[in-house]
Amino acid sequence: FNLSYDGNKLALEKSPLLPESVTPEYIVTDFQLVYWPVKELKKILPVQWLLESNQTGRQLFIDNTKIVDIHYLSSDPIWPRSVDLINYRFNYRLHIETLTYESVPE
Repeated sequence: FNLSYDGNKLALEKSPLLPESVTPEYIVTDFQLVYWPVKELKKILPVQWLLESNQTGRQLFIDNTKIVDIHYLSSDPIWPRSVDLINYRFNYRLHIETLTYESVPE
């Protein structure tokens, strides 16, 4: 899939080879949960949601029920290169392997 944003409108192109159940919106949400700063995520989560984190991963709860487990399999503090995400709510697992990246100064 390809997502592009021109500052006003988000455009989505999805390969017909992807199953209907694979939605780019969910994948983007997963990447946000994995990589966005916890402080920023907590600002936008609904009240009954709880995000816990430590150096090795994150856990997302709704009403005290764990719905997502994120395990950082590499110890790069800037961008964990290897990550496992397990979504118990929708019953899937996502493994992320970053082959290379370039850090851009803020």
